[in-house]
Amino acid sequence: KVAAELHRWEDDQYFDEMVSTLESIIIFAAKHEAQVVLFTPPAFKTYRENLNDEQLGRTLSTSALLAKRYKNCFYFTFLDDDSFSENDFYDADHVNKIGAEKLTLKIDSIIGVCIKMKSFNE
Repeated sequence: KVAAELHRWEDDQYFDEMVSTLESIIIFAAKHEAQVVLFTPPAFKTYRENLNDEQLGRTLSTSALLAKRYKNCFYFTFLDDDSFSENDFYDADHVNKIGAEKLTLKIDSIIGVCIKMKSFNE
């Protein structure tokens, strides 16, 4: 609960600026024929349960929208991925070594799929 409360925004005055910056990176990557993979990492159940629903929803939907808007951008969420168990976490919002290895393998697979998709589309 404490960790989730620490990550709540006082306000969202910088949200649009952060999204604009992220879009700039995605556009830059596209110009250089690079792909961008966005992801939300896994988090322990009690952390997720204490997040601000509005803030979380806006963040997740914006990430999904960016992936839909830009063909070189992909978005994946592992926030409540049930393949991560209590043994995979260092604390409520950080994976430990076991969780990091699991997440790395998942991201590696995603990158492999994105590379295949790019070569398929060429």
